[in-house]
Amino acid sequence: MDEKEMEALLKSVKASSLKAEIKKRNLKPGRCPTKMDLARMLPEEALRELAGK
Repeated sequence: MDEKEMEALLKSVKASSLKAEIKKRNLKPGRCPTKMDLARMLPEEALRELAGK
């Protein structure tokens, strides 16, 4: 997935849902993660599922 496609997906996803998915997978996001940082930690299919596409 390229950066533009990821940005388009992130516009429809809330940061809280990304954080919940990261927590569910027992990943450590770091100190001050952005939405893009969180999205890069997740697999592509999980992002598409959260975006509803």
